Amino acid sequence: MNLADVVRIDAQDTGRTGRLGTSGNTMLESALINLSAVSETAAEIESALVTWVKRARTLGATWAQIGQALGTTRQSAWQRFSSDS
Repeated sequence: MNLADVVRIDAQDTGRTGRLGTSGNTMLESALINLSAVSETAAEIESALVTWVKRARTLGATWAQIGQALGTTRQSAWQRFSSDS
C-alpha cells in the first residue's frame, strides 16, 4: 500500500458505517490501520526533511533559501530545523 492509497478518501464511503464489501473490516478498523500507516510515513518524511535541510545547510544554503524551497518563511524554517542542523 502506498501513501496515495492510504490518504485517498472515497466519497461514497464518507460518513458511512458498517462493513466494507466482503473484506470483514469495518470502516473504523480501516481508519485505525490507515492512521498507523500515515503516522509511520509522516515520521519517515520528517526524517528525510531533517536530513536534506542539514545537507543544504552544509552546502551553504541560507535559511531564506531553505524556507523558500519548503514554501515557508526563513524564520519558520529556522525555528523548525535549526536545532537539528
